[in-house]
Amino acid sequence: MQSPWLLALVTWGGVAFLLWYGWGALRTAMSNSIELASAEVLKQGRWRIVATMLAVTWLNPHVYLDTFVVLGSLGGQLAEEPKRWFALGTVSASVIWFFGLAILAAWLAPRLRTAKAQRIINGVVGLVMWFIALQLAWDGVQHLHTLLS
Repeated sequence: MQSPWLLALVTWGGVAFLLWYGWGALRTAMSNSIELASAEVLKQGRWRIVATMLAVTWLNPHVYLDTFVVLGSLGGQLAEEPKRWFALGTVSASVIWFFGLAILAAWLAPRLRTAKAQRIINGVVGLVMWFIALQLAWDGVQHLHTLLS
């Protein structure tokens, strides 16, 4: 990234978002009443669900790190012909992965519509978000240390 301060800003914004999102998931997991998704709830909260999905997708710094830094640096080292195959492979793997997740989600949906399953899922999501936030914060501290020295 060209601007180290912009990278630091995005990193700490990602840490704040992940901590906030993890806290919400953990709070839901520990609450006494889990609201199971019904058709009425989904209809009322459709835009909220879409907004959350977009935020998790586009505000997640790992999206950019994985896509541009990791895949870009790996693919950028290849010659022209292998670079095309690499691009085709990464796009194909992404399509297979996300469609596979959608099919698996449809299959698992009836099994996961219980309060116990929702508590477990929210607890795991909250802990994973906090774990990623701590890793990102550690990277951010290291990056700030390098900037200030």
